[in-house]
Amino acid sequence: PREFVEVLAAETDFSRRSSAAHLLWILAEQSAGEVPLGLLGRLAKPSTEDWYVQAPAMAATKLLMLRRGEARIILDELARSEEADDRYSVATSLLDIAGIAPDAVPRDLAESVANDPDELVAGKGQEVLRAIADVPKESHDRRFTPFGM
Repeated sequence: PREFVEVLAAETDFSRRSSAAHLLWILAEQSAGEVPLGLLGRLAKPSTEDWYVQAPAMAATKLLMLRRGEARIILDELARSEEADDRYSVATSLLDIAGIAPDAVPRDLAESVANDPDELVAGKGQEVLRAIADVPKESHDRRFTPFGM
């Protein structure tokens, strides 16, 4: 139950928060629309979360980016972070997504990280832009528009 995952995610012990992140990852694989994005976003933040928690939460986020367009809210939030680690995780995640489904990468978000003031973030963002260069701009919208409407 969602309440159980929320309790685990709020624990101080990283292993319990990691369990919550893994459960959300499994849920993302089985029922993408059921994943609570706010909860997942809190666990996916590299600057404030343990790697054992953040990594499975980010894996779930990347999986959702392939299936559920509104999941980008998690990456949007990280891209606005003052912490370069958070913004770098957006760039690397977008590059991973581009390797599977380039049309699932929001071009505006890729451009944002490619123009980041941090050199490492911007460099990874430039890689993302190269990876999606041949994708027509409307492809992302079409991918996530129900019934082509």
